[in-house]
Amino acid sequence: MALAPLLDSVNWAFHVALPIAFVLILWALSLFSSAAANAVYKLHLGNLGVRHLLLSTDKKWKKQPDSGTLSSADVKKTKRVIFIRHGESEWNLVFNKGFGPSFFFRLGRALVRELLLATSLDSVFVDSPLSRIGISQAVNLHAYVEDGGTASGILRGDSSSDGSAVVVASNLRRAVSTASIGLAGRLQRTREKVHILSCLQEISTNVDTVSLAKAKTAPALSSAELEALRALDVTLSTSGCYDARGNVGDKPVRGSGMDRIQEFAKYIFDSDKSCVIAAGHSLYFKHFFRTFLPSSSTHISKSKKMKNCAVVAFDFQMGMNGHFRIEPESIESMYLGFEGDGHVGSGKKDK
Repeated sequence: MALAPLLDSVNWAFHVALPIAFVLILWALSLFSSAAANAVYKLHLGNLGVRHLLLSTDKKWKKQPDSGTLSSADVKKTKRVIFIRHGESEWNLVFNKGFGPSFFFRLGRALVRELLLATSLDSVFVDSPLSRIGISQAVNLHAYVEDGGTASGILRGDSSSDGSAVVVASNLRRAVSTASIGLAGRLQRTREKVHILSCLQEISTNVDTVSLAKAKTAPALSSAELEALRALDVTLSTSGCYDARGNVGDKPVRGSGMDRIQEFAKYIFDSDKSCVIAAGHSLYFKHFFRTFLPSSSTHISKSKKMKNCAVVAFDFQMGMNGHFRIEPESIESMYLGFEGDGHVGSGKKDK
C-alpha cells in the first residue's frame, strides 16, 4: 500500500507534468529556432484537426431554398464557372485504398514520414499534398489543357476564347498545386495570379482539410509538387504567382460549409471576369451542385464526385432577388467527368 502514493505521483508526472514541460520547453525554443517554431505551429494545427474531428459543424446547415424557383425571366446575370478537382492526395493514398493488410503498411509509412516532417511546414496528414499519382494526374491535366484544342481554349487563356477568366483555388495546397501544375502553361503566358480563397476550403471534418497556410499567405507546395513544376520547365514564386488576400485563414470549428458556398457564389458575381476557374474539392463541389441545381434535377453531380483532376463547366445564374441557380442543360464535362460515368472528356454537354 505504501507504494500507491509513489505510483500515483509517477503516473501524474508521466501523463501531466512531462507533456506540459515538453510544450513549454518547445515554446521557449521556438523564440530562437525556426524548426521549433514549426513544431509548435504543427501542434496547434494538430489540435485544430482533433477539434474539427470531434466538434465540427462544417457539414451541418439548414435546408436551402429550391433553386428551381428561379425562372429564366428572373435571371439578372450569368457567369461561366469551371470546376477543377484536385489530384489524388497523400491522405487519399492512405485511407481511400481499402482497409486490407496493405492499409497498415501505408499508414505506418505515412506516420514515419509525418514524424520526419515534424520540424518543417510540411505534412502528410494536415493539408495533405498531392501523392505521386495525384501529381501524375495533374501533369496529364496540363497536357489536356495545352493540347485539347478549342475545348480547352478558355483554360489555356487563348485570346480567341470568349470573355475573360480568373483562376482561383482553395487555401489547401492540393488544390493550389493542381491549379499550378495543370494550368502552368497558362500562368506562364498570362503572368496572372492564382487567387487563394478560404471560401473554397473543403467541407469535411477530416484532419487533411486543415490548412497549413496562415491568413493572407499562400500554401507552400511540397518538394514533389515543386519537382513536377520544374519538370514542366515552370518556375512559380509564391509572391509572383499567388494572390492570398482572399485567404482569411482556416475554417472555424463551429462554422458551416454552406456559409463558404454562399460566399463563393457571391464572389463569382463580384468578379469583373465573365468566367471563374476554380480548383477545389470533391465534397465541396458536390454540395455546390446539390445546392444550386433545381431539386427536380437528377444530374449525376448531385450524387457522384468529380474524378481526380476532372474539369466540369456550367452556367451560373443570379436572380433579381439575389438567389443563385445552375442551369442544368449547361453542365459540360470537359475532361474526365464524374465517378462512374465513363466520361473521358469530349466537351459534350451532360444529360
